[in-house]
Amino acid sequence: MNMKKFLSVLVVLLTLCGVQMRAEGENDKVVIQSATIAAGEEFFLPIYLENELTYKAFQMEIVLPEGISPVYAENEDEEMELVFERGKMHSTHSLTDNYRIDERVLGLVCVSTSGKNLRKVDGPLFSVKLKADEDLQGGTYNISLTNIKFTTSDNVGCDFTD
Repeated sequence: MNMKKFLSVLVVLLTLCGVQMRAEGENDKVVIQSATIAAGEEFFLPIYLENELTYKAFQMEIVLPEGISPVYAENEDEEMELVFERGKMHSTHSLTDNYRIDERVLGLVCVSTSGKNLRKVDGPLFSVKLKADEDLQGGTYNISLTNIKFTTSDNVGCDFTD
């Protein structure tokens, strides 16, 4: 590969910075790791929960930079749904989303219809599918998490802070 072509490929790559938020007074934390993607690419962004406590529900907001947006697909009822992978969520956990386009904020609420706790296993809590715009310039972009609240198996609310 010649140097000019290599540099043009390098320019379209972008880096999403990692972030972590910790529960108040606890060792539990929510983490997004850094990722590198190319313009026009779809990718799953894993959101990790490193936890000692047992949780059954959560809410959070993912603040996306300009040029990165969530991916939606039509379901069997011909409705548009957020594309995500369950991770620690059981099939009885329902993930509801609200994407505020003007604010670039993806609000999420997860509850269990059967009262089951989230699994305490290694790996992501869940992964959300995102897409980088075709014309997104190379660079470093920040994705942040806000308004993170979890409910323990004992129905105690936990606020996560930075």
